[in-house]
Amino acid sequence: MLVRSTARVLTLAGALAGGAVVSQAPEFAQQYRQRIGGALQELDAVVADFDKDAAASQMTREEALTRYSRSQDHFLRDRGASIDKTLVRHARLTQQREALESANPLMKPFHVARYADPALVEGTWEDFKPAVPLTAEGGIYAAGGAATGWILVGLVFGFLGWLWRGLTGRKKNDIVIEDPPNLMEAGGAENSDTVPREMAVSPDLPTSLLERPVGEMPERK
Repeated sequence: MLVRSTARVLTLAGALAGGAVVSQAPEFAQQYRQRIGGALQELDAVVADFDKDAAASQMTREEALTRYSRSQDHFLRDRGASIDKTLVRHARLTQQREALESANPLMKPFHVARYADPALVEGTWEDFKPAVPLTAEGGIYAAGGAATGWILVGLVFGFLGWLWRGLTGRKKNDIVIEDPPNLMEAGGAENSDTVPREMAVSPDLPTSLLERPVGEMPERK
């Protein structure tokens, strides 16, 4: 009973922990989206300045990047590679923000996991503030996390119980019960000594009245 009660308590604790953790997924996605907005504001200024300088030299963005990459100056080539990474990140974050704004609330955490920016994820996690799941999607994620935690902990205890029953059953089967020696079927002088003296029959005494000698029959008066 104690083992079952402990298993139930731990299973319930696993369900509560799973629900509490998974319920924060929509909130994390929301705070991540806010960080995308801040990052894009900084990148917008860098991209706008680059496009402005390229236009002043009567070049498009692609032409300016090509001139950087073909330059004989090592510094300018590195500068062009840095600008190219910035432009790529700006385009990726823009697409992700649009996808998060138009996505179903239940699917936003999946969008974050699929197109996550490592720097933004790290920053969001460092400043993440848990919130009580008051929204519908938060409640759904909490229920899913609770069910997942319940199932996982239940499977663990089920496996441990199966393993314990297997070990204890094997130990019981290894015990060999020997039958007591049959004194009646044992022969030889050694076995005759094991018979109690009160049960031993003297060879000189008859075993029945019919075996008595005739002369020993009692006389009638």
